[in-house]
Amino acid sequence: NRLFSLKFGQIWLIWAIFRFPFARKLPWFFRLLWGLQKSAPPRRRFSARYPPQETQMSRTPDHSIDEQFVNRWSPRAMSGEPIAEAELLRLFEAARWAPSCANNQPWRFIYGLAQTPYFTELFNVLADGNKPWCKNAGALVLLVSRDTFDNGKPAVAQSLDSGAAWMSFALQACKQGLVVHGMKGFDPERARVDLQIPAGYTCEMMIAVGHPGPLEVLPEPYRPREVPSDRHPVSSFAFAGRLIPR
Repeated sequence: NRLFSLKFGQIWLIWAIFRFPFARKLPWFFRLLWGLQKSAPPRRRFSARYPPQETQMSRTPDHSIDEQFVNRWSPRAMSGEPIAEAELLRLFEAARWAPSCANNQPWRFIYGLAQTPYFTELFNVLADGNKPWCKNAGALVLLVSRDTFDNGKPAVAQSLDSGAAWMSFALQACKQGLVVHGMKGFDPERARVDLQIPAGYTCEMMIAVGHPGPLEVLPEPYRPREVPSDRHPVSSFAFAGRLIPR
């Protein structure tokens, strides 16, 4: 790794200067070598447990942005390996710091880890089209928003705020090398009954989280869709001064 190479280079430099007298006459060469080692950019490191989420499909932004936004996408292939609760709590911690209207923080996450009764309850409210691949998730999550402020007045941006929390959640999951996939394909009324969600809360979306798996774990109809989707250009949704309906 980089730390080892840097230390090895420094030791080698000191040894060479004292072992070979002619080396003392070439300090510029060693200084250049040492400088290159120090300035080398750190490589992205991923363990086998947290592989990168980049794929062969090219996603090229039109403007310079941080790579995390381009690298985030919504795979479905998951290994079925359980997720430790500590891993999942890091995603909720990221969601905690999302922007919020009047700091209302209306998002609520109901989760179930794989191989627990809560996972089964969440799995049962999914639409049939999502069940074949969600069965391999390490956790399922229901995102719910509170409809009021603390003073009881109607909230005006609870869904928007919850969406911001979801984005933070998703970016952190990708940073940890996890698969994260949001869904509207579920039964909100059944979720309200089965999960005992009281009045005053809106079921927004469901989320599957898991460790990456090979394409072969997906049923055949889902495999062609296992690529990052493209996006409309900025010019199609950002306008100077006046909206242009499109």
